[in-house]
This record gives sequence, structure tokens and C-alpha cells, in this order.
Amino acid sequence: MPNDNDTDESRTRRDWLRTLSATGAVAGGGIFGLGTSSASAAAWPGDRGPGGVEPELIGLEAVCLDADRDTALFRAINDGDGPALLEWTASPVEDGIAYLDCQRVRVVGDFAEVMVQAVFDTESGVGDMYWDFGAVDGSAVFDVADVDDIPEDAIVGSVDAFRDGTPVVPGGGDISKTNPTYEACQEEFFGEIIDDGAARSGSDTSASGGLESEGDGATGPNTLAVPPNGTRCFTVAATDGLATVDLCDDGEVLATASSGAAEPCSGPIRWNCYR
Repeated sequence: MPNDNDTDESRTRRDWLRTLSATGAVAGGGIFGLGTSSASAAAWPGDRGPGGVEPELIGLEAVCLDADRDTALFRAINDGDGPALLEWTASPVEDGIAYLDCQRVRVVGDFAEVMVQAVFDTESGVGDMYWDFGAVDGSAVFDVADVDDIPEDAIVGSVDAFRDGTPVVPGGGDISKTNPTYEACQEEFFGEIIDDGAARSGSDTSASGGLESEGDGATGPNTLAVPPNGTRCFTVAATDGLATVDLCDDGEVLATASSGAAEPCSGPIRWNCYR
């Protein structure tokens, strides 16, 4: 029964602690409260609540892999002074390219080079440039907004991923994918459609050379409560030892990690959270 002296803030703090302790096993993985900090009422900032996080203060890493059980251990990191109520989604690691939004793409697989076409508006019409982001070993997210030489309002037109020995030329990747929301992105960033798609290079191909389709087997979204200045570990089913996890806030991807480069777990998998 509520106490007459309770304030909205104290009830909110208790709700947070209840969420933190009640978040449990979910399909495809489990969550447990191992970390470097606990959510205390004193650490709760009065003007913020779960979900109001700063993206640059959130991280994600693959801690270890239990190959015998096809399970990977991941750790979410919250360097902020406020608690973070996040979501995570796991997908099997399959070679491919996925558009996260108009400026960010995720590439999964082992590739020697990834080339991204950035498209932007100029006084004389549509302009574009190709940027080599480097190699991928497992999974990586590329953001054209992070490149100083690319206009800040640029959108991604197409992406090519090249294996060793493949000539690095626009449209010639072993896997290629054009932006499926190209016109909508132009309206969002340019205010109008200035290119009908002719400026984009290549066609959508998968590793086998056919049209790429969205993969099945994704798990989530699942709720994850991370304490202030602390961490939270969770396990994910990793078919053949491989899984990719996206850590999100209200649907926005904040961080991504793959179990492909994770070290083998030692002892009970949960103990490895203290690494």
C-alpha cells in the first residue's frame, strides 16, 4: 500500500529497482545482474528515467563464447550517471548488408574492404562520393556522418563488400545492396527527391550472387536494465558459435557486437562477466 509520504520520484526509483531485479530469462538468451555497479536510489538523477540515455555513453561487447552449448555472453556498458532501460536483438551471423537508417549500415561477414556510396545535395543537383571504410571481421557498423570529408547531410546510396582478391570498384562487390528507402531518405535529408536512383551503382546481390533477402532467426527485442556507471551481462543463443547483437534505445541502434571474435569462456559462463 502506498505511503502518504511517497513522492513520484521515490516511486519511480522503486519501479526502476523492480525492473532491474525482475528482468529475467527471455527467448534465445538470459539476463543476470552481474556487473560493476548496482542501481541505488542515490544514483538516480531526478530529471531522468529509464530510456533517456546518451548514445555515446552506451557500449556493447562480446565477452566470451561457450561453443559446446552454442551460447555467447555479451556485456552492455552504461557510462552515464543515470540508469538505462534498453532493448537488445540477436540475429544469426550470416554474410550480408543491412541498412539501420539513412546514414548507417551494418556489414556482417569477413571482407577485405567495404565501400559505401554517400549521396548528397548540391547547388547543381545530386552529388556522390565513394568511401572505403576498411575490413570487416565478423560484424561492423559504418556511419557516413562520422566521416569529416563527407557532407553531414549525406545519405547512403549503396554498399559493396569485397573479399580478398576482388577488385575494389563501385558496384563490383561480392555482396552489394542499394538503399531500400532511398527516396524516403532524400525527402528526409534533402527536403525533396533529387535522384530517381540512377546515380546508385550495382544491384542487390548476396554471397551466392542472388537477390539478398532478409534473414530469419532474429530474437527480440528483449528488455535490458543497466545500472548507472555499471554493466549488465546477458547470454544469447549462438548457432554454430555465431550471433550478432544490436543494443537499442527506443528502436534506435546504439551499439552492435558479434560473437565471432569472442574468446572461449572459462568455467561457468556467468563467471566470465567479471573479466
